[in-house]
Amino acid sequence: MNDLLEYEIKKLDEIKVFNTQPVYALQLNKNLCRVLISCNNIPHWLTFYENYGESMLVPLNIYIPKSGKQLLTIQVFPKEGDKFIAENANADIRLIHMKDKDDSIQDFENLVELGLPENLGDLKLPYYEFTIPFDAVVPFDFSKELETAKDLSKVKNIEELAVNKYNQLKEYIEEGKGKAFLDETKNFELRLISYNYFSKDEIIEDYKMGNSTTMNFFSPDIENTKVSPIKDYEIVFGYNSKLITLRRFDNKDAILEIETKKKGKKEETSIYLTLFMPAGSNELKVW
Repeated sequence: MNDLLEYEIKKLDEIKVFNTQPVYALQLNKNLCRVLISCNNIPHWLTFYENYGESMLVPLNIYIPKSGKQLLTIQVFPKEGDKFIAENANADIRLIHMKDKDDSIQDFENLVELGLPENLGDLKLPYYEFTIPFDAVVPFDFSKELETAKDLSKVKNIEELAVNKYNQLKEYIEEGKGKAFLDETKNFELRLISYNYFSKDEIIEDYKMGNSTTMNFFSPDIENTKVSPIKDYEIVFGYNSKLITLRRFDNKDAILEIETKKKGKKEETSIYLTLFMPAGSNELKVW
């Protein structure tokens, strides 16, 4: 086991363990349209902004800061090049609750089921939006971190600060500064692991099998790494402007697009990171 892997594994002692493990998720089936999802006004890292059909169970736990009222938003757009949502388009959604992450499919509870209007051809819709309020009961609470964070819409040079932060992360990846990058993304990874109820042993096994996207950026087998320039982006604020994300303007994908070359073979991946500014700080950090 290399030094960087050992360094990464040490943080797993900070994983939070809960007596209950409820899961909230969105089952999305879409075709002939493009879809973006946000929960509590936080853009989901999974985007469905392609013209082709997709079907996926979309996890929501890390976008639920604490128990109580939540708001799920699904935005539907026409196919690229079309003015209106196609008459034969579909975007079927089911909001799902599982009392435990290991529940079988028979135990899933459908909280909401919705679809696009049947008379799409007559409506000539350039855009359609589902807004779904729902109650959630979760064993965690990370709301204070966001509630006390600064309102980024009031920071005058916020775009410059955000671009600089993403460029710093880009530099860490390209220059192989693994420990610096892992330190920057530590809280994000711990939240992702803890609130999706992964165990330390499960994560270690993934690391050893090479299934960690982040760790693969710094594999000793990497011959060359390139990260796309931080440009042609759009700014997205979330959670009452406490969060900011830069994403690709054209396809809404993560701004950090990485190409690695290993044993002569090129691989492409991306990592979607959101930023915030903690109370008492003037520096953006990875949320």
